[in-house]
Amino acid sequence: MKKWELRLEPGSHDSARYELLIQGEMKDMARIVKKFGAMCGRPVKVNHPEGFNLRIYLHEMTHGLVEKVSAYLQEAAPPLGTESSQPLEGRGSAGDPQQTFDNFVVGPGNRFAHAAAASVVASPGTMYNPLFIYGVPSCGKTHILNALAAALGPGPILLTTGPALGAGGRMGAIDAAKALLVDDIHLMEVTDKNKPALAKLFPSFLERGLQVIVTSLYAPRALAGLEEALKISFAKGWAVDMKQPSAAVQADLMAALAQRCGAALGMEGIQKLQESSGFNYGEFPKIVMRCKVLDETERSNGRKTSEEEIVARLMGPGERLSPGELPSEAELSAAKGFSLPHAAQALPLACFYPRGQEALMSWVLARFHGIAAKAGIRRSYREVLREAYDADEPFGVAFSIGEACRRSGAGAALVLGPGKESKLAAQAGAFSHAVEHILRSCGTATGWIPAAEIVVTRPYLAAHLDLIALHP
Repeated sequence: MKKWELRLEPGSHDSARYELLIQGEMKDMARIVKKFGAMCGRPVKVNHPEGFNLRIYLHEMTHGLVEKVSAYLQEAAPPLGTESSQPLEGRGSAGDPQQTFDNFVVGPGNRFAHAAAASVVASPGTMYNPLFIYGVPSCGKTHILNALAAALGPGPILLTTGPALGAGGRMGAIDAAKALLVDDIHLMEVTDKNKPALAKLFPSFLERGLQVIVTSLYAPRALAGLEEALKISFAKGWAVDMKQPSAAVQADLMAALAQRCGAALGMEGIQKLQESSGFNYGEFPKIVMRCKVLDETERSNGRKTSEEEIVARLMGPGERLSPGELPSEAELSAAKGFSLPHAAQALPLACFYPRGQEALMSWVLARFHGIAAKAGIRRSYREVLREAYDADEPFGVAFSIGEACRRSGAGAALVLGPGKESKLAAQAGAFSHAVEHILRSCGTATGWIPAAEIVVTRPYLAAHLDLIALHP
């Protein structure tokens, strides 16, 4: 076991529940279960942003038991934040070693960003400080940030995300870090509780001449309120726009990702994806991963499915689940009270729906379960939360969903998108982006069901594949 962290994570029926995260092997968890017995839940594998790969819940913990467990773990490994040899990380990003400058595809849309990044590596903390990189989804912002984190070493780099930083993740010895890198800073929630610490963090790096790099979906001028809260002026450094690449470069990027993640997707399949009416380049990383997971699922079921068939299943609408745009009252009534069947090896699932649509959420959840069985997907879920959100409130909803997932210990979330009559409907794309990135920062996978597509099978299959991609 390399490291561990014990956190209070109250459950709906257990206010003294703790979450134990470790980076190690299953045999380490087996020793913990053997030592502490009945208080232990079932260990599960996780892909946690802080580098942990195993999690277990400890129930009905007293102060004495917490001390006893901590003392036992301290003998095995240091807790998070005490490892002097580890790079500093925020709660939300451990970096991606496969995203380097060597495999960064340079083109007209990102040439200036690449040049600015190269200058930062050559002379950190000088002219381009802070470096502000912004652009549309999937233009390469996270790739270039991870490449910068690797290139600025050796030495401790504080690499985190906006949602993680706003959530108050433990950062270790911040004073030792030589650079601060924040992905998706536009998704950082500033509250009365975290504002004082955040207002000191960024100036502390800049005043010492240490490099600060942030990425955002939006230009600096759209983040004036955030600048004021953080006591920082992005305009004093250098802001560079990354644009959506051409179709040819898009194809190269998808091919490179497919090769890195092991997806059986060649240029012919990529071209068919690009030609599909439902293709959205901003989602291409998810689409490539869906191809990989669906292909693996088919193979595990003894079926040999061609690349063309995989693409067709992912991009086509699939079968209809109801004759109308919405399920009828009779269909809703038949699904009333539906809950997922109990399964021993199940991933905790939180469900979110627009306020007033609880009956529709039951129908959606029933379809979600049924489509998995039909597609041969063996992953099972245990519902730990079903909660409404206000689809007429454009601010703060995504953060509320993230906090609810954190409280409930959900490893996955199924979100029913806002209906066309709601205020959030016009911002459904930005809303889904925010929810997905905020949840990913705390290790929770997102399955998104657009309200406009609830009567066809495509989004349910995509949701299953997205959840498995983050939690194999």
